[in-house]
Amino acid sequence: MMKTKCIVVFKEDEKGNRYPYIDMGSEDHGRTSFRLWISGRLVERDKDDRFVITFPKRQAEIQRTVKGSLILRPSESRMVYEIFVPCGYRGDSSFSILTEHYNVFKYRIYRSERGSLGISQGALVNAPDGEPLKYSWERTGRLYGDSPEGITILMPDGEEREFDNVPDGLEALTELPVHKNGD
Repeated sequence: MMKTKCIVVFKEDEKGNRYPYIDMGSEDHGRTSFRLWISGRLVERDKDDRFVITFPKRQAEIQRTVKGSLILRPSESRMVYEIFVPCGYRGDSSFSILTEHYNVFKYRIYRSERGSLGISQGALVNAPDGEPLKYSWERTGRLYGDSPEGITILMPDGEEREFDNVPDGLEALTELPVHKNGD
């Protein structure tokens, strides 16, 4: 199971109202890629009694407000996946989504203050609720035996299925032999 758990932080106004959020990414000198505000109905508690949000998040979607803020809100027909492709040493990474999706909110993780040791790519993706998300990925740099490319299928329950060393997206996946149960 590949579920990502993020610890939720709160901002409090002068009236004592608390606004939950998470910061995504760590770019130049630790600057975040974006802040994601979270509807209080989607915040959970973990076994250590901390407030968290877990991805993939079913029945939720990220919306952009008129002023440009990103908010994770409940939705009956959508869900949010998190994608992360780690880079190699002094390399970078990229991905391309192969199945139906609505919005992609990308972030980057620098392995050093200026990114000279590598830059990894990630994203939060709005997708149809209950549907798997397929994406192809590539990475460069010193990989120490890890695959430079492949396809990953994320299931709604958090299961992750990886096809390493598959070069060209869905076309390459359809060329692979299929073994059905009982064959």
